[in-house]
Amino acid sequence: MKRKRLTRRDFGRVAGLAGLGVAGGVLLPGARGTAHADTFEPEFPRPVFKVTGSTDPGLDAFNQAMSRFMQDRNISAGSLAVSRNGKLVLARGYSFSRNLHFTVEPTALFRLASVSKPITAAAVLKLVQAGKLSLDDKLTDRLTLTPPPGKTADARLGNVTVR
Repeated sequence: MKRKRLTRRDFGRVAGLAGLGVAGGVLLPGARGTAHADTFEPEFPRPVFKVTGSTDPGLDAFNQAMSRFMQDRNISAGSLAVSRNGKLVLARGYSFSRNLHFTVEPTALFRLASVSKPITAAAVLKLVQAGKLSLDDKLTDRLTLTPPPGKTADARLGNVTVR
């Protein structure tokens, strides 16, 4: 039997129906977590916004901005560091979660995935534009790369360019 290829439109319809099924459990009268005429019993507690780390009292606007930003987008974890004249003036961890034990410290590590690639590309192109770097420069001419102890560098590394 030959299977029909699933298109994006078909997937959207199926996902939408699944979403209605999930929402139906919450929206149907009598389901836990629904608003009744005289009572409201939430299924989960409200998310709590917590802040950790040190700051200068004059920098409370950063905390308010992070609180608004995270709550508006339902972001559960974040951190922020602000420096001025080479001195760290704010290092905070932020959490917005129903789990009261979940806390983010200012030193928490986050996976960035590919978020930093466009920023790196813009910085490299700015250096090229300023004449401080060429896309054809060999990486090994610009960086001192040493392999880990007991390992040898890949011979192809000398062929890698900034491009």
